[in-house]
Amino acid sequence: MRPDLAAASAAAAAGRFDDAVQLLTGRRPARGLSPRLDPRQDLLYTTLWRRPEDAESDRRALAAVTGRLRVPAVPGPLLMLRGLLRFYRGALAAADADFAEAARRSPDCAWAFVWRFACGTLLARERRRFSDALDAVRHLERALELDPDNILALSMRAEFLHDRDLREEALKDVERILELDPDCAWAYAERGEIRTEQERPREAMKDFDRLVRLNPRQAWALALRARAKANAGRLAAALPDFDGAVRLDPLWGAIRAWRAEARRKAGDERGAFSDFDRAVALSPRYMLSFAWRGRAHLAAGRPADAWPDLDRAARRDPRHVLLYAWRGEAAFKLGRLRAAVSDFDRAFPFHPRHSWNRLPSQRGLTREAALREALDGAVAARPDSPWSWGFRGRVLVDSEDRSAGLADLRRAVELDPACAWALAWLGEGVRRDRGPAAALPLLDRAVRAGGAELWARLWRARARLDAGDWTGARRDLGRVLALEPDHAFALRLRGQAALGAGDRAAALADLERSFLLSAKDEETAALLRRAREASA
Repeated sequence: MRPDLAAASAAAAAGRFDDAVQLLTGRRPARGLSPRLDPRQDLLYTTLWRRPEDAESDRRALAAVTGRLRVPAVPGPLLMLRGLLRFYRGALAAADADFAEAARRSPDCAWAFVWRFACGTLLARERRRFSDALDAVRHLERALELDPDNILALSMRAEFLHDRDLREEALKDVERILELDPDCAWAYAERGEIRTEQERPREAMKDFDRLVRLNPRQAWALALRARAKANAGRLAAALPDFDGAVRLDPLWGAIRAWRAEARRKAGDERGAFSDFDRAVALSPRYMLSFAWRGRAHLAAGRPADAWPDLDRAARRDPRHVLLYAWRGEAAFKLGRLRAAVSDFDRAFPFHPRHSWNRLPSQRGLTREAALREALDGAVAARPDSPWSWGFRGRVLVDSEDRSAGLADLRRAVELDPACAWALAWLGEGVRRDRGPAAALPLLDRAVRAGGAELWARLWRARARLDAGDWTGARRDLGRVLALEPDHAFALRLRGQAALGAGDRAAALADLERSFLLSAKDEETAALLRRAREASA
């Protein structure tokens, strides 16, 4: 097929990107480019869905558009078309460059800024620099300044807000989309998911039913309704919807992963693992297939089989708190205490609320008594290991038995006086028990020992905050953030230190970033209100 550049240009200029791709390549995008954008489920990593025979038509279309771009006076839509094709093929950096140039040439083109945001968020995910996604928001805000009723821009902002647990704010954008387009299937799906999380199951199911009525032959519509039913515990009602979705699209790996999880919960272990294996084969980049299969192996008492799946999933999505919990549990059951400690602590930097205080529910070890029994067993089995004592002490420091936790951490330090991790947590426990003056000498030792610089400096900064040493705290937290730029808790503490030092601009910058990264943490929100009041 010869690409129809003129018609495709007109379609792109009107924002009809599905039509533009069809006119250039001879087919519509497999999952649709508008109005749905869902980086959480990798739906726009379109190389997952393309057939091998599609590559040649992509190359022909890209060459045709690129050839036209060699002409000095280039119309904006052609740059948008090339950017769109590159985006569709997964060449995100090249696509972003095209959209950036289109925005430079046509600064009033809302669509250029919309797609710059799309590229920015997906590139941030690929590069594992999640703070970059926050920088991309400015492109989306610019797009909505230029075109407040741009449905794709509104849907992207709604998903961005929803991903950060800002549900009420996201719901406002979804409601606006439905005012503009009462038959927008994506909006019903998104509102249904938000209402599910708000524990409004009846209203959510009405949205999913409407979604299916609008798209009765779309696998994703049936799958989303099935997932909502499964999450509500209605497994018998969910499985027929999942079966229907698989029949409509047997090559969509994510749907099989969802059905596998429902089958696992329903007690069908054989069916679940069959689906998990097929999901992994179909969509090797879909992280949840590996995560759920690993958790299923854990539940079946096979930690050695669980570890490779959970390790791969954690590397694929390093911000997913529960992955560290599950991988840590696998390591714990395999006797790898040091790895288990490391994984359990990895959850803390990204979401302060998912701390050890919630360990029984967040770590996959569902009963506190069972956890204590396991920790006692580890100490009995390895009484000469500082990690077994330190691990149990770390848990007990956050429980009602803090004195026992401090005793265990002191025993760990006796066994290995240079164990920076144990020194850091002992210092933090002492700070809570006796205040910063008693804690700081231990934390200084932890920093000098090396090997656990992030935790040693984090807890020393917290003790310095308590002592009113704003400069020292900010210096320690600067080092922590150099090691882990998206450490939400460190950003919050540094914002607090900046507020104490009277540096309101720096406090606002750190607290706003922490607020977005920490899923609307209440303590961060309170500090942010203080900083804004102080700057008013």
